[in-house]
Amino acid sequence: MNLIPFEKLTFVLSLNMNEVQAKLQDKTEVWQNQTLRVIKDLKTGSYSDPTRFEIKIVGNRFTLRRINDRFSHNGMRPIVKGLMESRDEGTRIQLTIRQQATTIFGLVFWSAITLLVALSNLGSDPVKAIPGFLFFCIGYFFILFGYNSEIKFYTKFLHNTFGSNLK
Repeated sequence: MNLIPFEKLTFVLSLNMNEVQAKLQDKTEVWQNQTLRVIKDLKTGSYSDPTRFEIKIVGNRFTLRRINDRFSHNGMRPIVKGLMESRDEGTRIQLTIRQQATTIFGLVFWSAITLLVALSNLGSDPVKAIPGFLFFCIGYFFILFGYNSEIKFYTKFLHNTFGSNLK
């Protein structure tokens, strides 16, 4: 379990960069506006498989995220940014997995408020500071739980996509 919602991974594949991009595009969908996708699926009454992913490829960089049509708030879902580099032995993919900026801002705001309440009560009555620290821990673990549960989907997707080509 990661204690900080940030991770860097490196994969070395025996495929060239064009083959890697083709495999990624075969296993994913084209990046869409999340709100439009939810509205379209609500009109048809269909829901998506929670293991679907969408990708945006620009040159040798890509952004990957898991599709979740059932819930419009995907703030707990990390964003995967990848950089592909051609090597003699194949392609190297560097992944940065982190929370979205809005989620990080929300966590910082929540932490500042709860710690401010806790520290302001610490001088007068230490028992009154306990709820502030408790709410800080709840917010922090809420973010970590969402991040760590999503990492499993991303790593499983990458291993299913490139499993036999990983070095």
